[in-house]
Amino acid sequence: LDNMHSMNQSLTTQIIMTPVMSKFYEHFLQWVIDEEDVGLIIKSKRTAVQETMPNVLPLLKQAEKTGRCFNITDPHRIQPDVFAKISNFVVSIGIYLPGALLESILEGVRGVFYDYGNLQSNEQELYAWGGKKVIFNDLYEMVESIKKFKYNPLSIPDLGDWSSHLDELDPFRDGKGGERIGVYVRWLQEAFDQ
Repeated sequence: LDNMHSMNQSLTTQIIMTPVMSKFYEHFLQWVIDEEDVGLIIKSKRTAVQETMPNVLPLLKQAEKTGRCFNITDPHRIQPDVFAKISNFVVSIGIYLPGALLESILEGVRGVFYDYGNLQSNEQELYAWGGKKVIFNDLYEMVESIKKFKYNPLSIPDLGDWSSHLDELDPFRDGKGGERIGVYVRWLQEAFDQ
């Protein structure tokens, strides 16, 4: 799961730097190319994410030719949990903790987040229990941990494991959040009307 990137020349919007996003992609695409038992599903925020990284496009094409790299070409209106259900591990990058990652881990899949934005001062509790387990501020360390876990899951059994914290994210986990918020909004509207 990725996010938007740029060279951050605007003073109004700062997002992931393009060279950082390129490195993120390069690590995982090269892994698919190098190892026959690794597969990758790419769910971008928008199709323009990859199109604006010319150095990544050849690797993406090479990885797709293996038959083990699936790039979702029309990511709009497709929830990330659709792909999480068929994945062993979810990896995400962003300047903030992305909802797409949270939706995925609520499906029970392991997931890690590359914290490019360095949210440690804002996410102190998450770092306290999940630092170097579910959240990393070093891309290389995160990738190496995932590889180590792949080769020997017992070496890092907590990697990507959010299971003891799922109730904090969604205590219901029944898919009926829309109904609950609808009732709440109706009650709110009735109270305003009175």
